[in-house]
Amino acid sequence: MAFARLSGSLLLLGVTVQALAGCHPTCKHVCKTLLACDEVESARVNLYECVDACNRQEALYKEEWENPSLLDAFYAENNCIVDASCEEIAAGACYDPELYPYKDTGFVTETGN
Repeated sequence: MAFARLSGSLLLLGVTVQALAGCHPTCKHVCKTLLACDEVESARVNLYECVDACNRQEALYKEEWENPSLLDAFYAENNCIVDASCEEIAAGACYDPELYPYKDTGFVTETGN
């Protein structure tokens, strides 16, 4: 019983520390969430490609452009993806036009052409 209380306390402490530190979900966590959703079109992207693209996007906003506004939007989107249901994600609940201004341009068809 003491072990259960200790592990529960440690879990709560870990969550509290993450919240206070302003931690965001990792790209791997975000990508696993997205790729697990059948409702979300993944364009045949695998986990490695998704994580790599996510990490590059974060580095672009953080290091190259030094744009805190886009970095905040990026983190907010990642938090939304991890917290939302697959149906909500597919419906566009986490979509931010500031991050992806070309969403509905029609450049990619269902056949990939």
